[in-house]
Amino acid sequence: MKRIALLILLLPFWGMAQEKMLDSVTVVSSLQQQKVSSTGRSIYVIKAEQIRDLPAQSLDELLRYLPGMEVQMRGPAGGQSDLLIRGGTFQQVLVLLDGVRINDPLTGHFNSYMPVAMGEIERIEILKGPASALYGTDAVGGVVNIITRNFLQKQTAKGLQFKGQFTIGTYALANAEGGVHLQTDKTGFSAGILSNNSHGQPQRGLSGYYHNHTFSASISRKLSEQLMLSFRTALDDRDFAAQNFYTSFLSDTATEQVKSWWNQLQLAYKNGRHGWNWHTAYKQTRDEYFFRAGVTPNLNKSGLLQSQLHYSYNWGDDASVTVGGQFIRKTIASNDRGNHEVAQGGLFALLHKQWGSWHINPAIRFDWNQASGWQPVPQVAFSYQQPSWIWRGVLGKSIRDADFTERYNNYNKSLVLSGNIGNPSLNTEKAFNWETGLDYVGGENWKWSATYFQKQYDELIDWVLTPYASMPRTMNLQPSGSYFLATNIASFTSRGLETDLSWNKRFGDNKTLRGSMGATWIETPGNTSLYLSAHARWLANYSLLFNLGDLRLSVNGLYKFRDQQVGNSQLVQLNRQYYLMNLKVETRVTQTRSWVFVQCDNIFNKTVADRFGVPLPGRWLMAGLRIR
Repeated sequence: MKRIALLILLLPFWGMAQEKMLDSVTVVSSLQQQKVSSTGRSIYVIKAEQIRDLPAQSLDELLRYLPGMEVQMRGPAGGQSDLLIRGGTFQQVLVLLDGVRINDPLTGHFNSYMPVAMGEIERIEILKGPASALYGTDAVGGVVNIITRNFLQKQTAKGLQFKGQFTIGTYALANAEGGVHLQTDKTGFSAGILSNNSHGQPQRGLSGYYHNHTFSASISRKLSEQLMLSFRTALDDRDFAAQNFYTSFLSDTATEQVKSWWNQLQLAYKNGRHGWNWHTAYKQTRDEYFFRAGVTPNLNKSGLLQSQLHYSYNWGDDASVTVGGQFIRKTIASNDRGNHEVAQGGLFALLHKQWGSWHINPAIRFDWNQASGWQPVPQVAFSYQQPSWIWRGVLGKSIRDADFTERYNNYNKSLVLSGNIGNPSLNTEKAFNWETGLDYVGGENWKWSATYFQKQYDELIDWVLTPYASMPRTMNLQPSGSYFLATNIASFTSRGLETDLSWNKRFGDNKTLRGSMGATWIETPGNTSLYLSAHARWLANYSLLFNLGDLRLSVNGLYKFRDQQVGNSQLVQLNRQYYLMNLKVETRVTQTRSWVFVQCDNIFNKTVADRFGVPLPGRWLMAGLRIR
């Protein structure tokens, strides 16, 4: 680990380069279109061409190897993954699709089920650190914002584009991915499909099969020079083996089916200094979980309705203000958790002001929850910019409300022998965050960042092993059972250090090296709860792409070291540390826009597990054809 960290710290001084380009990327993850350098935030951006070329079969597999992201996988190719940024628990990352939250009200375990095919994606912005003043609940560790073409509020080049990929491999793997985009003078249309299928590698008496499908389509229409209307619909259907995804019981032979329907509408107006954006979205999810044959499955039907309106005004190039409001309604109908609904929302305002080399970004949100009422969420971010480096910092508050699983899990059953028990009395989770960092750009094609961050948690929500006598409700429990109760944990402080490096270096005609590397260290004292103990103490991940004319080589990998986990399983070794690497080699079919490739995931055939008793896949071989 020391060698990896030293390499990442020294790499910025390799290949000192050409023209300074500190402001080469404009992002929207701050609710305003801003250059990264002016946001005061640590933001990583991956574009469509990198998404296309890296060895990944789903969005969660792609995120797993990006700087600062920890993805705790249960199943491959979109089966299920928990997303973490800067430690904490998996519910503390907010996932957005074109600025609209997709976090499921049932459970944070579904946050990696993103209702968009990879063929529609223009780029992904990862904002590290708190953003509750902008987006409200869940944005404690960071934000993953998926940006697609038809919601960019600007038109792309006219014409028709198509791309497709077909993959076969061991364990009866058969995957297909495709996307099409048509742009005319006033209309843009995109559609994409992703289908991942396999019998799966052997598990404990079963196979880890999966059949995961996503279809999405969107259309944008320029109604006038200032007004654009965009709409998306998506269907997401996943059927997979879920043995020991949530428990460490030998009797667990679970399978799960999760189906989601997503609809999203945006109306955007821009006229000189004035601009406003209104979007609304509805998500409906049906989750059916079969713990084992002969047992009545858990059937959960959740709904997420949301609407947001914000207005922006620019005073020239050095100042802007954005104000807005948001309303969210969450519902659930469940034979396990009961029938519930909750409303929440907020009013927010954010300002950007430049004084010379300084950029200041204060924000305030008044967040409202039907159960807990109103509370203020302030934040300020700043940056001091020089030709090749930036000093930046963030100070503020973040919050998270409990999901329906944390409040009501196992509440509607007649008898619960052991497991996780919900707690309707949970308070809102709060954290006071501050960070400071440095970005250094040595040339037009690479950037290095380092950040120190600290979070003072108050009433963090997690599952804690609790004696029967201390349970607040025992009517469907038994005295001999072993139970984890959803609990507000006492105050404590978490701190960490992260460093990122990204580059795109050319070595002559048709010879390039693109990639990113990151390393993160996190210290969280007293890890005695279920999911807080699971995050990595040391994490290093990387993605590299070598382009040598008609030959391409891409590789990604990660190293993880963590503390001993609470609820450790005897079914499979929950490794305190491991290293994984994937490799992909492709070559162009002569004088065409087609490529053939071979790929090997987990090339060293490591046997590892992230959670409970489910092993991650071992070595997996595949080959395919990609057309553009």
